[in-house]
Amino acid sequence: MKKKYNLITVAVFLIFIFSFLFLQIITPSKSFSDLENRYLQQLPEFSFKELFDGDYTADFESYIEDQFPYRDTWITFKNELERLIGKQEVNGVYFGEDDYYFEVKDTYDAEQLLRNITYINLLNSKLEEQGIHTTFFPIYSSYMYYGDKLPTNAPVVNELEITEALKQYLEMDVVDSYEILQQHKDENLYFKSDHHW
Repeated sequence: MKKKYNLITVAVFLIFIFSFLFLQIITPSKSFSDLENRYLQQLPEFSFKELFDGDYTADFESYIEDQFPYRDTWITFKNELERLIGKQEVNGVYFGEDDYYFEVKDTYDAEQLLRNITYINLLNSKLEEQGIHTTFFPIYSSYMYYGDKLPTNAPVVNELEITEALKQYLEMDVVDSYEILQQHKDENLYFKSDHHW
């Protein structure tokens, strides 16, 4: 009886494993994930050089992870499960009210901001030499308009302060869109599930 039970266990395990292998083979590769807003790893080209360097196996592992059958369904299931058990943040994303997702932005690098401003000013001066007038138009993260949907006490960066620094240090016109977009926030300015804004 025990031997029969062991055989059934092994058979179920092998069916499970080979089912996913079969699905992996017959499912066409996707190039882009709308859910994650990123390009997915494609099947790497085999070469002995890359195999011995370890690059091929690393790329192939990324390919299997990105092209796993029903990957988007599994990710959605995992996120919903974590949300149900009360997590407010997963992988740098807050779960907001009414199914809003927000990227966790609780700090910003002031030195990097100043470096970026320097580079933008340099680009602007080169464009001005060519007779091209530039205007800077900052776009705010969705939590700036839908902050009431954030989890309670979620730390976020006040991006209005960043815009003030841009106005002060950029050597070009800065059009502040905050007030204009604030008046239209009920018009679904951002996709609820796109946490990249």
